[in-house]
Amino acid sequence: MTNFNAFKRPTLFKKIFALTLLALLISVGTYAQSFIKGVVRDAQGSPLPGVSVLIKGSTVNGGMTDVDGKYSVKASSNDVLVFTYIGMKKVEVPVGSKKVINVTMEDNVSSLNEVVVVG
Repeated sequence: MTNFNAFKRPTLFKKIFALTLLALLISVGTYAQSFIKGVVRDAQGSPLPGVSVLIKGSTVNGGMTDVDGKYSVKASSNDVLVFTYIGMKKVEVPVGSKKVINVTMEDNVSSLNEVVVVG
């Protein structure tokens, strides 16, 4: 006759497996990424095409705005988006729980004074 009591008691293997699965599910939820979208405009409200949108600390993750100033990037809640454009001040925005981040960029007057025209 077979002893079925061994199947009723949790074994060490079952406990380790359950804890590992729980840790995996918690870590996936913590580092889940979602798409963040928005529009980048200048101080006059015009859309800015070609603005660089990167995740702070990364040179690969990010993108650029289209001709209507719209962008979409994949980021997690603890990331910071960095918006850069020639002649404009850099803007950094923490993602947090936001799904839409619209940005207004200001002119960087000091960098415009450094332009030299050679003819």
